[in-house]
Amino acid sequence: IDVYDPGGIYQLYVTALQPAGFGDLALRFEALKARLAAEGLFESARKRPLPTRPAVIAVVTSPTGAVWHDVRTVLARRWPLTRVVLSPCLVQGDGAPASVVRGLGRVDRWAERCRIEGRPGDAPQVTILARGGGSLEDLWAFNDEAVVRAVVGHGRPLVCGVGHETDVTLADFAADVRAPTPSAAAELVVPDRADLAFALEGSARRLHGLTVARLAAAGREVANERRAIDRLHPAAQLAQARERAGGLLDRASAAIGRRLAADRSAHLGATSRLGPIIADRLRRDRERLDRAARVLPMLSTARVAAAAGALATASAALGALGPQATLDRGYAIVRRASDGRIVRDPAEAPALSRLRVRVARGGLSATVDVDAGTAPD
Repeated sequence: IDVYDPGGIYQLYVTALQPAGFGDLALRFEALKARLAAEGLFESARKRPLPTRPAVIAVVTSPTGAVWHDVRTVLARRWPLTRVVLSPCLVQGDGAPASVVRGLGRVDRWAERCRIEGRPGDAPQVTILARGGGSLEDLWAFNDEAVVRAVVGHGRPLVCGVGHETDVTLADFAADVRAPTPSAAAELVVPDRADLAFALEGSARRLHGLTVARLAAAGREVANERRAIDRLHPAAQLAQARERAGGLLDRASAAIGRRLAADRSAHLGATSRLGPIIADRLRRDRERLDRAARVLPMLSTARVAAAAGALATASAALGALGPQATLDRGYAIVRRASDGRIVRDPAEAPALSRLRVRVARGGLSATVDVDAGTAPD
C-alpha cells in the first residue's frame, strides 16, 4: 500500500491473484474429495443403519468445549437410559487429525475388549464425532485423509456432527450419517422419550380396547359354553328325553287312533259289501259240492278199472322185455368174477379169466380156456 501525495490517493500493489472462494485449502479440499470419492469411500452402499435404541454411545470430541456438554444434555433429555462415554481428542490445530484418529481407535479397542471379556452390553453401539462451528481452517482436521479413512474403517455406525449447518467436511461424506450440528447428531442416535411415551400411550389404548373386546368375546363364549353344559347336564337331558318321549307317545297314540278308526270304517264297509257276495258264493259252492258227491263214485270206479287194465298191459310188456324173459329164451348173462362187469366182447375175457354165468334157472362159474383169437368158431 502506498499513498499518492499530490492527489491523496491510496495505491494497492498486487503481487498474486487467486479466484474468490477457491483458496489453497479449498483447492486441496476438492482434490482430496475427488480422489477419495474415486476410491468409493463415500458410496452410499457402504453406509450402515443406526441402532434404534443404543444402550451405550461413544462421543469423540474435545472434553473442554461446549459440544460435549450439549451432546450429553440432548442425550439425557431425549433418552436418559443411554450410557454416554467420552473418547477425548483435539478438534483443532496441527495435532488434531492424529488425535481424532486415536479417539476413534480407542472406541474400537474398547468395544473389542468388551467382546473378549464377555461384556458385549458395555460396548458402544454407535459413535458420534462432534465439533462446533468455525472457519475452513478451524475445521480442517476433519478434512484430513487419515481422519476420513479412520471414519470409513470405524467398527460401528458413526454420525458426524461437525460445524454448523452450512459447514461441510470430508468426514461428513465418509460418515454413515451426517448431522448439521453436534446437537442434531445427538438427536439422530436416540429416540425421543416423549415420542415413545406418546406411542406407548397409543399402544396402551389400543391394547386396552383389544383386551376389552377379547374379554367381551370370551364372556360370550363362556355364556354359550355354560348354556351348552346346562343342556348336557343329565337332568336337562332327561327332561328333554322325557319331553321328546311324551311328544312321540302323543303322536303315536293319535296315529294309532286314526289307524284303528280307518280300519274299523274299512271293515264295516267291507262287511256290508261282502255279506251278500259271500252268501251267494257259499250257496253256489254247496251246489257244486253236491253234484261232485254224486258223480265222484262213478268216476272213481271207471278210473280204477281203466288203471288196472293199463297196469296189466304194462306188466305183460315189461315181462317180455325184462332180463328174465330173455334168459328163459336160452340166453345167458356173463360177468367177470374179478370186477362183476358184463362181458360183451371175447377180448374182455382173456384166457384163464374167471367168469360167473347167469342162466334162466340159476348161475354157474366158468374159466376161459383159450384167448378169443385162438377159439374155434
